[in-house]
Amino acid sequence: MGTIQYGRRGVAAIASAWLLLLGTAFFLNRGDDAGRLAVLLRGALGSLARERLVSASGLVAGAGGLFVAALIVLAWFGLGDLLLRLGRGGRDSLEAPPRTLALASRCLFGAAAWSMVWFALGVAHLYQGWVAVAALITGVGLAGLARTRDRASRAAPPPFTAPARAAVALIGAVLVLALVAALAPPTARDALFYHFALPKAYIAAGGSAVVPYNMATFYPQGVEMQV
Repeated sequence: MGTIQYGRRGVAAIASAWLLLLGTAFFLNRGDDAGRLAVLLRGALGSLARERLVSASGLVAGAGGLFVAALIVLAWFGLGDLLLRLGRGGRDSLEAPPRTLALASRCLFGAAAWSMVWFALGVAHLYQGWVAVAALITGVGLAGLARTRDRASRAAPPPFTAPARAAVALIGAVLVLALVAALAPPTARDALFYHFALPKAYIAAGGSAVVPYNMATFYPQGVEMQV
């Protein structure tokens, strides 16, 4: 018994040392942001003191973006549910617990499938407003059908234990912080370089195109195809 405990402590010590080493290496190469954290934080607090944090136009734009994003997630959910049902011979993909994993899987499969759909539409130069609206309506319609089937075959949910509540609270806190960051204007280098820049160029071109002097145009793009 003592040997096992010493072995576990040794593994924990090695893992902790490795984590510390990786963290040190990471921060040593992040001088542009992590190395100037105090300066950046003072600048951010100063800008908040000088300027308004929110405005009516910003709230309206943020609410509109949030609404469209919710519809896109529903479209992921709907197409993912259809694909999983087809892959399982029509059986309900939510039969096996945990239910949250099944829901997340449907969104994951749907997001991947829609990325491929938009890639194909880009190759065909069909990045048009009416195509986007039709795709969104189709995805939301599939989500509605999935919800209807789910209600018809729903079993009694498992008990919601205290550890599950704690996990949901932690996940919810992270999601809220991510949502606040997502609603802010894009300022990060990658966001300006290709996350938003390339989809904007593709929309202007009506389809997939090579953007000169931007090496990210050759990257494999997933969710960017749906921005």
